[in-house]
Amino acid sequence: MTSPSPQNSPPLIGADQLINLIGSARLDLSTEGAVQRGLARLFEEDQVPYEAEVILAPSDRIDFLIGRVGIEVKIGHPRRAILRQLERYARSDRVDALLLVSSAPFPSAGFELNGKTVHIVSLSTGWL
Repeated sequence: MTSPSPQNSPPLIGADQLINLIGSARLDLSTEGAVQRGLARLFEEDQVPYEAEVILAPSDRIDFLIGRVGIEVKIGHPRRAILRQLERYARSDRVDALLLVSSAPFPSAGFELNGKTVHIVSLSTGWL
């Protein structure tokens, strides 16, 4: 998605607002691709400017970047592998915070990696 011109841009949305937006959505949870497509539709419907498949480093491509908040979707991956990936993303100077949108069990309060907060958004919340 291309960003609108600055005078027509909606205000940047923060991590807390994104957590609420994503957490209340009823997304198709069948695959990571389905969740990513659902998030893209959600962002477009709410006029949230985003970039998809953003390259943070030669071997690191995050699913979405909204302002300086990176969003990564993970379904069915081992927790250790997810943490390693997020740790690499947290090294990027393009992100100030990360959102992990996942079906994997993580502490709901979030945690910190490389000095950046990682927020957890459970994919099941919107279905409760």
